Amino acid sequence: MGVLDRNCRPSVGATSHPQHDIIRHSISSFDTAMEASSEEMTAMDAASLRRQIIKLNRRLQHLEEENKERTKREMVMYSVTVAFWLLNTWLWLRR
Repeated sequence: MGVLDRNCRPSVGATSHPQHDIIRHSISSFDTAMEASSEEMTAMDAASLRRQIIKLNRRLQHLEEENKERTKREMVMYSVTVAFWLLNTWLWLRR
């Protein structure tokens, strides 16, 4: 831990390392490039988001249709089951 502490703490009066200057320069140039193309990125992001929303909307519609069909099937099965038990009960009571 002592080695890590010595490496992480800047010493008093120390100059910056060339590697740190290169990293700072690359980060600042990256930020500049990002700002320059932010309008293009915004347009691309908007188009991408629009496509994703369309896909999600289609998927949601498909799921809603499946849910309606499942509800109909459940109602039919419930009705058939109730009718079966009513018929069985009536037949059992007639014996």
